[in-house]
This record gives sequence, structure tokens and C-alpha cells, in this order.
Amino acid sequence: MLFLRSWLEEYIDLSGYSNKELGDIITIKSSEVEEIRVISDYFDGKVVVGQIKNVRKHSDADSLYVFDVIIGDGQSVQIVSAATNVEDDLLVPIALENAKIPSGLTIAPRKMRGELSQGMCCGKSELMLETEMSSGLWELAKEFGNLEKPVKLGQSICEAFPEYFPEETIFDIKVLPNKIGVFGSYLGMALEIAFCLENRGLLKRKASRILDPEIFLDDVRNQLNFKSTITDKDKVRFEDQTNYTKSFSLFKVK
Repeated sequence: MLFLRSWLEEYIDLSGYSNKELGDIITIKSSEVEEIRVISDYFDGKVVVGQIKNVRKHSDADSLYVFDVIIGDGQSVQIVSAATNVEDDLLVPIALENAKIPSGLTIAPRKMRGELSQGMCCGKSELMLETEMSSGLWELAKEFGNLEKPVKLGQSICEAFPEYFPEETIFDIKVLPNKIGVFGSYLGMALEIAFCLENRGLLKRKASRILDPEIFLDDVRNQLNFKSTITDKDKVRFEDQTNYTKSFSLFKVK
């Protein structure tokens, strides 16, 4: 079973533990961590910074542009695009041949109305940085004010803009028959880790509200903006049903 460390940290504070320390503790006290993978480049270096040059209209399609993209070391590729903000000298992310983008598409050279396109210049939505379809290419120069060092042509987009593509750690944990319930959700895994570390205080409010009825009721009051109608005759009971995952059901009983 695969778990992203960043998603686990929505439920539990793991800042005091390295990947190795966490993996060792889980292996000793719960289930074997078969692999720990650290991903720093989501696109294996195949989405890079490029600069647009020699923009011209497509000879057989009014809505398309043909241009070259410089990708460093004297290399360039030809691109065909319908983006509305294409212009000379624009710095953009370009997905090169064999790049796999989040939509599931693998980039390959293809002809568009007779002109060869050797990659794809990307907007933020193609890289899953926006939920709505981008209206144009991601203009990287607008981000330079936030950079600690300048970018280079041909540099991986993940390396150039780590704030958009933070390093991610994946834990591959062996699922034992008696732990299926535990590993069925990130909440369940966070609770398991808290017990392994013998520190329930590491759980964040998102997890604690499942365990503590008062925290849960406080959140309900805040969301609904009214005082709880539960009287002294009402009781809130948590029933521990199984191993941690989806284990705590809230009941209002009279």
C-alpha cells in the first residue's frame, strides 16, 4: 500500500522524524515498510524551461501558431500551438518527447495540419497546478520575483520552481491480513503511526476530532454557528469498532 508523506502530515505531525526513522519504527511496531521513494522531479526531467523564438502563423490554420523553442545547449524543437499568448522570447514550460503529464498523455512528435510539433508547451492546468483549463501558456518570467536563483533554458521545471513541485516521499507498506482496516485510509495510517510512536499528541485536529467528541462538537458549533442543542439527557458515545480506520462512529443516544 502506498502512502504519501505529505498527505499523512495532514493528520499527524511527523516533522520530528526522518523518512528512515519513520520507516524503521513502522516496520518494527506495525508492518514492514518495503520501500521508501523520494520524488524530486515529477516528470523525470522531460518538462523543462524553454524560450519561444520565430513565431509565425500556421499556413493552413488561422488558430494555430508555429514556433521554435530553445531548450539550451544550442538545441531547439518546433512546436505547434493554439495558445493565445504565444510571442517571441516568452519563457514557458515545454513537455518534450516521452514526457508523461498528469492527464495521462505521453508526449510524442506529431503533425498538426502538416506542421511537425515535437512537444507541447504547457499552461498551469496541463501540469495540474490549476483546476480549470488554462487560457494560455504559463509565463514563467512572472514568477521570477519569487525565485532565489535564476532559471536556465533546459532546466527541469521541477528544479526551477520547487515551490510548485515540492519533493514528495512515498512509503510502500506491506499490508498484513490483520491490518487491512488500518491501512484503508490516511486517517487510519496516521492513527497507527501515532500508536507506534506512543504519542497521540502528534495527531492534528483533523484526526483528533474523530477521537474526541468535544473537539468534534466544537467544530460542528463553529461551522453551523449556533449553540449545541444536546442536553444533559443526551450522551455522546464513541464505539471502537475495529482497528483505527473508520473505527470511531459517533452516536447521539438518549
